[in-house]
Amino acid sequence: MPSKGAKKAQKAAAAKKGGKATTSKEDEQVNKDALLKMEVAQDDQVKQLLAACSSTGVLSSHAESRDVQLTNVSITHHGVNILEDTTIELNYGRRYGLIGHNGCG
Repeated sequence: MPSKGAKKAQKAAAAKKGGKATTSKEDEQVNKDALLKMEVAQDDQVKQLLAACSSTGVLSSHAESRDVQLTNVSITHHGVNILEDTTIELNYGRRYGLIGHNGCG
């Protein structure tokens, strides 16, 4: 099944020709090139996002426990320390949520 990018490339090629999308060798190569460019752009975006965010911590709960305990947790987002050397404990059966500065979560 073709991806959304491949479908868009086929539609664009069809619009240029003024007819239905064809699957000739030239069109397939154009589609492959367009998809490759889109994948490279997406990879670059992911790399930039991952470079801007970092998190560290130690899982200190027992392996068979249903509770999760993390110690020395630090989270940085775009150079801003969100958490620094914090302990997080999540107990089984409880519900948790995160709420940001703007009230959304």
